[in-house]
Amino acid sequence: MNRRLKSISLRISRRLLALTLLTAVATLLADSAASMRVETSLTEGKLYQGQTVCLTVKFYSSSPDIEFVDLYRPFEVGGLTLLRVRRANTDDGMLERKGKGKNEYQAVVYRAMLLVNDADEVEIPSIDFSVGIPGYTTYDHPFYGNVRQKYVDEQIVSTKPLKRKVSRLPAEPETFTGAIGDFTIEGSVPPGEIYSGGTALVQFRIKGTGLLEEDDAPDVRLSLPSGITLKSQTAETGSIAEGDKLRSELVADCHLSVPEAGEFVIAPVKFTFFDPASRRYRTVESKSLTIKVEETEIPSGPVILHSI
Repeated sequence: MNRRLKSISLRISRRLLALTLLTAVATLLADSAASMRVETSLTEGKLYQGQTVCLTVKFYSSSPDIEFVDLYRPFEVGGLTLLRVRRANTDDGMLERKGKGKNEYQAVVYRAMLLVNDADEVEIPSIDFSVGIPGYTTYDHPFYGNVRQKYVDEQIVSTKPLKRKVSRLPAEPETFTGAIGDFTIEGSVPPGEIYSGGTALVQFRIKGTGLLEEDDAPDVRLSLPSGITLKSQTAETGSIAEGDKLRSELVADCHLSVPEAGEFVIAPVKFTFFDPASRRYRTVESKSLTIKVEETEIPSGPVILHSI
């Protein structure tokens, strides 16, 4: 009886050992089959010279257990100006399952705002990323016995090169100053008294998606009434990346010479830009503005203080 029990016990032990080995092999095969890739895409289908586009880099993995995804070396682009690069993911919950029932995880890793410089063609070469893959090893501790320790294995994953054709802009209208995107324009007269013989300040604010530069400011002189001239004009620009769009704003301060008192109407100021979405030039305009100029209280001639 004892021999029979020992034989049964031995067979059970062998089967458990075989099952354990099969499980370990299956785990190793599953780990080795984990796939990773990074893909790049541009927001716009057709590119034009001077256009702002966003390069989005996405990381895909069949396993969500990834420690980090970092640029291995700086971006290199041909025919493009790199305006800014923004890391889009965080370490916490970086990977998300792609769709329902999909056995793949993805994360938006980087978004880069680019300005198309050259016509004909632009090239984005292969971009290398360093990916941290966790692993585990065991060792014998003198006090705690068999201890499992985590380590991170670094691997390099690269994108495929990306080439795109670039089109030249169609014949430019006279009012076009160079802006490419989608914009609006508003005018305003800051509060305050305006006196004859002085200066009136009028502001024009242009904002929208795309890059705005100081040279894109509209020509206000075309909208001024007779008797009022443009003394000086300054422009300030700013931009911020929101998602895959670059939002810009241009504020033009126009200092006008107003020699006489009265009520003057500044005609709508027009701003022309090229819209890549519609592939044509568009013109927007501000509303007309009214400036009220009061008679100055300072006499124009010499003042006699005493008579003898």
